[in-house]
Amino acid sequence: MTDTENDVILSQRIGRAIDVAKHISTLAAGSLVLVATFLDKRPKPVVAAYWLVSSLVCLCMCILACFLYLFLLAIPSNWEQGWGGTIRDFWKWLTLLALVTYATFCAGIFCLAVFAVLGILGMPK
Repeated sequence: MTDTENDVILSQRIGRAIDVAKHISTLAAGSLVLVATFLDKRPKPVVAAYWLVSSLVCLCMCILACFLYLFLLAIPSNWEQGWGGTIRDFWKWLTLLALVTYATFCAGIFCLAVFAVLGILGMPK
């Protein structure tokens, strides 16, 4: 492959990565809004509130990781080499942020699902 073809492939991969990060951050933010909307309709006291708190913390961490991921992808290429590390280190940070984003989103949705199931099972008949 020529350098031009590699640049096109890299540009396409970065475009897809940005799209995925935007979608995940939108889903996480939507989940937070949905929880905030319907939480006041739950009977008090809230059953298994620690699952809800865990979910909210994970979803907030997911949004923060998405923000940092998108910020690092938006850094112009001449900054990549001026930040003091190598390009390989730069991509390691991006990979780590991607893993944090996916892990916290999945953990947040899992905790929210457990909270919902426990809430349904714990509701008075």
